[in-house]
Amino acid sequence: MLYSFIAHCKLHQVNLMHWLTDILGRISSTPKDQLQQLLPHNWVKYQKVQEITPFRKLTEIGA
Repeated sequence: MLYSFIAHCKLHQVNLMHWLTDILGRISSTPKDQLQQLLPHNWVKYQKVQEITPFRKLTEIGA
C-alpha cells in the first residue's frame, strides 16, 4: 500500500515528504467521509488553491 501511495505522489508530482507530513498530522481528526481529500491527487489540488489565495493571515507572511 505504501508503494502505491509513493507511485501516486510521483504520478501527480506531489512531494512525498510534504504530503506525508501534512496528512499524518491531520488524518486522525479528519471525518471518515472526507478522507478522500487526503489522497495525493486531491491533496495537491487543495495545496495549489492555498498557494494562490491572496487572503492570508499576517503571521503567515511574516508581517
